Amino acid sequence: MKRFFICLLCLAITASVFTKPLGLLKVTDVEQVKLSGQLPKGPKLKSAVSFLSIQAYLNTNYLKLEFLASLGNLTITVTNGQGAQVYRNTANATAGGSLNIATQTWANGLYTLTISDNNGGYLEGMFEINR
Repeated sequence: MKRFFICLLCLAITASVFTKPLGLLKVTDVEQVKLSGQLPKGPKLKSAVSFLSIQAYLNTNYLKLEFLASLGNLTITVTNGQGAQVYRNTANATAGGSLNIATQTWANGLYTLTISDNNGGYLEGMFEINR
């Protein structure tokens, strides 16, 4: 009987540690922004880098871009739901590099992330800020 209560207690503790209430966003939660499109490696290379060459993650305070391949100079643009540009920058994307874009002053709503190169390639994804 004593073993039964100990097992029950262990089960209850495990369940409380590994579950979280649905619908609650913690400050440490990170959401991946799904990107679509294609960015070629460059005019001299025949192969193309898939959309996995860049990964984007949204946190409560920032949008993080991780560069998994060297893609050269890219233009990063974020527009809000009304079409107004809230961020624009040029970054040199090198493999293993990253870029953090501060979002804590942006209003709640839908945003579009566009990453483009000088050869007509682009990646695009939508995300929502809801604090």
